[in-house]
Amino acid sequence: MIARFILFALVLFFQPKTAVAFDYNFEGRVRSGGQYYFESPRGFGDYDREAELRVGVLGNAWKKDQWKMDYEVTGVTRYSGGPSVQTGLDKDYDADFFRAWFRVENDKFKFSGGRQRIL
Repeated sequence: MIARFILFALVLFFQPKTAVAFDYNFEGRVRSGGQYYFESPRGFGDYDREAELRVGVLGNAWKKDQWKMDYEVTGVTRYSGGPSVQTGLDKDYDADFFRAWFRVENDKFKFSGGRQRIL
């Protein structure tokens, strides 16, 4: 039984196949900050804070012969709290995908589509 399994695995392993690639790169950052206000007005907090998480994935989704398809998706999540939110100058929570695109190309043809917002 084990010999049959090994033989079957070797036959599958040595079959000629076409190469198809999928790779990715993960990137991101975390940023946070805060400010303390001395003698803030009555009814407002003393401590203003914010945190941001930016995450992105980019890479090749498909590659065969001269054709290739690559992509990028990047988003950001932001949380704020304190007097800036209480006065309405800032949102308490915001999330957005500000960059998302894909591209299909070879030597003579190129097609790309997506979204990129200027920050």
